[in-house]
Amino acid sequence: MSGKPYRLSAHASSGRAIDRDKPLSFTFDGKPMKGFAGDTLASALFANGVRVVGRSFKYHRPRGVIAAGSEEPNALVSVGEGTRHEPNLRAPQVELFDGLVAKSQNNWPNLSFDVGQVNNTMSRLIPSGFYYKTFMWPNRLWPTYEHFIRRAAGLGTAPEEHDVDTYEQMHVDCDVLVVGGGVAGLAAAQAAAATGVRVIVADETAMLGGLADSAGGTLDGSPQVDWIAKTVTELAAATNVHVMVRTTVAGHFDHNWVLMHERVSDHDPSLADEGAPRHRLWKVRAKEIIMATGAIERPLTFYKNDRPGVMLAAAARVYVNRFGVSPGQRGVVFTNNDDAYRTALDLTRAGVTIAGVVDIRPPHESALVEEVRQAGLKISFGHVITDVRTGMSGLAIDGVNIARLRSSGRLEAPEEQISCDFVCTSGGWNPAVHLFCHSGGKLVFDDALQSFRPGPIAHALRVVGAANGTFGLDDLVKEAAREGEAAAKQAGGGRKKAGAAKLPKAKSVEENALQPLWFAPGFGKANEGNKHFIDFQNDVTAADLELATREGYRSVEHLKRYTTLGMATDQGKTSNINALGIVSDVLDKTIPEVGTTTFR
Repeated sequence: MSGKPYRLSAHASSGRAIDRDKPLSFTFDGKPMKGFAGDTLASALFANGVRVVGRSFKYHRPRGVIAAGSEEPNALVSVGEGTRHEPNLRAPQVELFDGLVAKSQNNWPNLSFDVGQVNNTMSRLIPSGFYYKTFMWPNRLWPTYEHFIRRAAGLGTAPEEHDVDTYEQMHVDCDVLVVGGGVAGLAAAQAAAATGVRVIVADETAMLGGLADSAGGTLDGSPQVDWIAKTVTELAAATNVHVMVRTTVAGHFDHNWVLMHERVSDHDPSLADEGAPRHRLWKVRAKEIIMATGAIERPLTFYKNDRPGVMLAAAARVYVNRFGVSPGQRGVVFTNNDDAYRTALDLTRAGVTIAGVVDIRPPHESALVEEVRQAGLKISFGHVITDVRTGMSGLAIDGVNIARLRSSGRLEAPEEQISCDFVCTSGGWNPAVHLFCHSGGKLVFDDALQSFRPGPIAHALRVVGAANGTFGLDDLVKEAAREGEAAAKQAGGGRKKAGAAKLPKAKSVEENALQPLWFAPGFGKANEGNKHFIDFQNDVTAADLELATREGYRSVEHLKRYTTLGMATDQGKTSNINALGIVSDVLDKTIPEVGTTTFR
């Protein structure tokens, strides 16, 4: 489904990552499109008015981009042709280059009209676990069942031609490895490098800084991106620091042995044509590791929350600030925390209309709330979205319904309608603990975050910043610098050098506490949970989780396998905590009592 293009005009507050003087051409499902140098495939698709980018695995429901990073569960595409065809890449991670060929997946004959969507009309007949009960009889029909099951399984198409590219591997060691190049990671690297130890900084994105360009607060009196640019320049010039971008730290093993995957020429195939490797595998032995992997925003769960145009609030402002594209023309922000108010403000400043902020919490005051009021935006406190309205095709949002949520958890009629074509949603932040847990790290539940954060660890490893549940900018910088220096000294570094960069002075805005909400009810059939999506890629709904508990699944690991929750390519990055919240309510247990699945 394509709509109006949403590339914003050149503006001081948007598009800092793109070069409007360098236009690029690419195709998506055979259709020629335009973008700019610096775009990702996801941002370029937004700019060309593409809203539906794929189909969900089970029900083949139309899905759009919801995130701006590796947590994206919907926008999986195949990129390249012939010898350079690669399936199942996340559109927000694919860097645009001239001549890029991208195709949608999991649909036939095409993305707009997919025969597989018949599964959606039969969704009540094929809930989670139906395959365990359906394909058992009669035995003689199993070969027939298997044929169709195998044809339906998998996403994308495997390449058929010989791979002509080359690949490398490197064996290195260092004193301190910093995983993550946001504010926390760079502050830790700066402090460690100042002692003279050998430091490697690795980040999976092409641009260091994390969410600094879309976060509030200042460093040394200037926007965070100014401090980022200055610090990156200093680290890149240091003889004892190796800065790596487009590098994913994929595994952490005993004795701080780490695997890192560097994408060397995916963003520019001409480099491979000139002899550069396509990918490089790094095997690193580090004396000390600092994890600054950040946090992942979690969505809110409400009726038809999977419609194309519903996306994470922070991702929406990333697309506006970084790439100069908007998710639509008129949006609504639905939240349980103050951070999402920044999305309303950033989009308004960039010229995007925000029809209102829907906040589940009772009326409250804060600097961000007051700033939103001063911008002339309507705030509906104590309300939830009860329905996402779409046209006959179900592909385009034309509005949402909201209603007041009583303290008892029941809705208060009547519903109010708000006209919009996209929804930004935020249910809080989950520290990205997957790598921390890879080699036995234990988690503790943080009541303030309503999420898990790192606990004890047996390795020479330290976690800083949002990954550690530290979100206040001043606390984050101090923690990162302290742990960076401590790690360096533990690794054998000397005293801090004279003239080393001093700790930046941080200033941030105080935020009110979030209010957890795992399930936003609707009216009538909309309250049943069969269209309240938890795992977007695998079509796991709130009703599926409730069914699993009724059928006796109490262990979260068993429930995961019965429902396929968190088993998609995103490994539950946006779904697991919401699922645990719903299961805890059903079982009348706390989330720590329910426990977690194994993080990957």
